[in-house]
Amino acid sequence: MVNCQPKADQPWADTRLKIIMHYVYVLKSETTGVLYKGFTSDLKSRVKLHFDGKVKSTKSGRPWVLVYYEAFSSEYAARGEEKFLKSGK
Repeated sequence: MVNCQPKADQPWADTRLKIIMHYVYVLKSETTGVLYKGFTSDLKSRVKLHFDGKVKSTKSGRPWVLVYYEAFSSEYAARGEEKFLKSGK
């Protein structure tokens, strides 16, 4: 059985459980106005890679601005939303 009693200096949670969030995001090029849609499980790091010009597909459109993101607890749902956004519907 999991001990769910919090310690005095810690929030009430079981630290062995880890929820991985998945993100769909949209970047906008400030130079061309082009939108880039993507998916990641580490939004902060992935967006930094885009901003730093380390992603081949977005390197030429710099600088980029993060204009939208949405978090999902399911990778399947996030990939479905990315596919929908890329469809243009």
